[in-house]
Amino acid sequence: MWSLLLCLPLLPSIALSLDLQPHNETAAAAFTATDLNHDGHIDKPEIENLFKLFDTNHDGRVSGDEFMATVRSHQHDARINFIFWSLFNIYDITNNNVVDHIDIDRLFALIDRNGDNVVSRQEYTQYFAHQFELMDKEI
Repeated sequence: MWSLLLCLPLLPSIALSLDLQPHNETAAAAFTATDLNHDGHIDKPEIENLFKLFDTNHDGRVSGDEFMATVRSHQHDARINFIFWSLFNIYDITNNNVVDHIDIDRLFALIDRNGDNVVSRQEYTQYFAHQFELMDKEI
């Protein structure tokens, strides 16, 4: 789910282009928006801070409704809503319509291919470029 969190800062740029291509450039832009301390890596504290943006009822979990309400508060484009709903479903690894710390930990482990507890630009870009490519096929 944290990638949904990561993509919230991209809403204005996605809204302008309504295009995920080229996928690797979109993923690289998402990385830059997510790397809050600009150190070239994404670590769990950065993800936790982004997670809080969506946890509007402060229960430690982000429901699909909470997530989409946050997205819709920034724009009203149906295609963008579809993209973000797709992201939510990707990151809801436990498939319970809620993203919690279990989902975040599992997703982080998937993206952190070398297991060093930080996600590099390359790891992030590879993972999300593939996800954006899959989403483009559904749109």
